[in-house]
Amino acid sequence: MVRTLLRYVSAELLRTLCVALGWLMLVGMLVVFLRTRFTEAGKLLGLRECLAGLIVVVPYLFGFLLPAAMLAAVISTFGRLSSDNELLAMRASGLSPLRIAVAPLIGGLLASLMILWLNVEGFGYAAAWLADVEVNIDYDEDRLTHAGNTFDLRDGDTKMIFTFMRAPDGGPPRVRVSREDPSGDPFVVEAQRFRCLIERRNNRKGQPRRFVDFYLEDVEVVDPQRIEAKASFKKMELLNLEMPGAITRTIIGGGSKMRSSLPENLRQLHKLDTRVVKRTAIFERDLRRIRALLLTSGCGGGKARTCTKLVARLYKYPRNLRRISIERDRLVGEVSRKVAFSFSPLLFALVGLGLGAMTRRSSKLVGLSLGVLVAALYYGTWVAGKALAQQELLHPAVSPWLPNILCLVAGIWLLFRQNRAVS
Repeated sequence: MVRTLLRYVSAELLRTLCVALGWLMLVGMLVVFLRTRFTEAGKLLGLRECLAGLIVVVPYLFGFLLPAAMLAAVISTFGRLSSDNELLAMRASGLSPLRIAVAPLIGGLLASLMILWLNVEGFGYAAAWLADVEVNIDYDEDRLTHAGNTFDLRDGDTKMIFTFMRAPDGGPPRVRVSREDPSGDPFVVEAQRFRCLIERRNNRKGQPRRFVDFYLEDVEVVDPQRIEAKASFKKMELLNLEMPGAITRTIIGGGSKMRSSLPENLRQLHKLDTRVVKRTAIFERDLRRIRALLLTSGCGGGKARTCTKLVARLYKYPRNLRRISIERDRLVGEVSRKVAFSFSPLLFALVGLGLGAMTRRSSKLVGLSLGVLVAALYYGTWVAGKALAQQELLHPAVSPWLPNILCLVAGIWLLFRQNRAVS
């Protein structure tokens, strides 16, 4: 009898989970399409690319919506069992609350393992799939550089943000390039005329990607930190700039760290730690050279210029280290978020047990509504924790676990309260 009841509960739970997940996936894909098609980025991509993006976005939507679907399914299933007094009958037949909770907890554990696999391996395959789709997209240079468009290109670790503006005299659009380099000085380039060429080439890893070459004319370079420092050039070339996935950036969003797999985030974190070690060694070496020059010759003659260069480089060190530290905190937070979010289906199943037993109406709409509400509170708590981490009020590795801790406490309290009410 026990096995029969557990199979019955498991089948009902699985059926409701498929319905909830199907509806959430349809709504999610509709939101993604509307968000993409009717924005400036959608005009950059085009209708065909937006539709192609809906296919490759499925793994990311699945991993994001599965916890909410699991919560809605558990609430709806146990709400119906409670309203039909089937839970009371199960307990009267000798089933303990732990036995009744086996099916949803196992389902939540399997869903957690599935999301963990997606974070460790699955999103890596999804990213490769995205790259294969995007590299075959034909971009029109005129559509890409239309006035009002903004996109970013990569040159190694350096990001360059291109903004295309209308000319005041109604001529061809102008371009503004903002350079962001974690290990160097930023600058802003404004060109009165430009020409771009999009080609398909292999990147440093041998992967086929889109690259853009920009040829700028009548260029003015400005240092954002020193507005008075300007330089003018007749011509300037920005070559071999890798185009990040437009579908990835526009449709999925969330930044490249969120779209990357967990091993890739760990590799990026290791690179940042290695960069900190190297820069610290360079700082100590320059400091020893300055001290030796001051002690030996007082920095006279040509050595004065050497001292000046070394001091200027030492002056930039804290600022560069601060940028690396901010980037490292973001990576640490993303790694912690992936691990913490992987356990959310199990915790949602625990919360759903208590909420479902309290539901007295046999309605899947009630279960879905409660599931969406609790999921919204979960994601809201995560956003609040992320904001606290950005304000340095909370460690970035701890903030993603706040909603998990709240779900665990709430689930245990609801089950304890329900067991006391029944007894």
